[in-house]
Amino acid sequence: MLDSPAKLFRLAAVLFGLFLALTVLVIADWTQSLDDRVAEVMRTAEMPWLVSVAEVFHYIGRIPLVFVLVVAGFAFFVFTKKLRAGFVWLGIVVVAAVLSDLTKVLVGRDRPIDALVQEHSFSYPSGHSLVAAAAIGIGLAVVASILWPERRRLFLWTGWVFAVPMVLSRIYLRAHWLTDTLGGLLFGLAVVTASVALWERWRQSEPT
Repeated sequence: MLDSPAKLFRLAAVLFGLFLALTVLVIADWTQSLDDRVAEVMRTAEMPWLVSVAEVFHYIGRIPLVFVLVVAGFAFFVFTKKLRAGFVWLGIVVVAAVLSDLTKVLVGRDRPIDALVQEHSFSYPSGHSLVAAAAIGIGLAVVASILWPERRRLFLWTGWVFAVPMVLSRIYLRAHWLTDTLGGLLFGLAVVTASVALWERWRQSEPT
């Protein structure tokens, strides 16, 4: 079971280590042949209605909507008088976004040249996958712990239901390579896991 903060911190470290390992492989250009093959499969499976569905997830992950979700999440913490937890959550989401942008610049990977949506930043890691996972995943986990602790696992699975189509949509729209989305997802999951660990440690330290 991964209910103890110590186990969650270890899992977060493993996920972040996998992200670093994948980053090294991307920088060394050892993943490009796999990325090219996956991109070609997506190209052959292109259908107008699937493009429309993928575009919905594209707009869900845009910064304005993520900003609204973050503000709404922080407002929830204020409303439930969990202000310290709210600041921790907000800080981790902001740090994740900053680290994502720094990694993009350091790696400097170009996006696929025939993308179906317009993007201007570098490709690795996928900011959509990372920030959406961090903002929504952490929010779901903490809200579940406060309101419905017995259904916490259901909320975590709900986060996965959101993350998987988000990742697939980025590849399908040729906005990212496969490994871009995997990198963003690993980083996002590491952030979510570390955040839940912090929350659990804080919650368990509260006097009953």
